[in-house]
Amino acid sequence: MPLGTPVIMPDCIGNREYARHKENCLIAMPEDMISAIQYFEVPSELHRIELAGLETAKHYTMDREYRIFLEVLNEIKSKY
Repeated sequence: MPLGTPVIMPDCIGNREYARHKENCLIAMPEDMISAIQYFEVPSELHRIELAGLETAKHYTMDREYRIFLEVLNEIKSKY
C-alpha cells in the first residue's frame, strides 16, 4: 500500500485493522486469485484502490506502531 501498489491478501485476522475489501485492497483466498487480479483490469478500480491504499498507509507509520507496541508492553508490565 505505501508504494501505491494494489494489494491482494487473504483475511488473516490481524489485517482487519486496516484492510477494507474493495476499498483499499482486495481480500481473497488463494483459490480466488485469478478473479481478484481480474478485478484490477478495470483502470478506474485499480486507480481508486491504489489511492485508497496510499491514504491508509499514511496512518500506519513505524512511529505509530512503536508507540502502540510500547503501550501494550506497559499494560502487561502494570498487570504483573
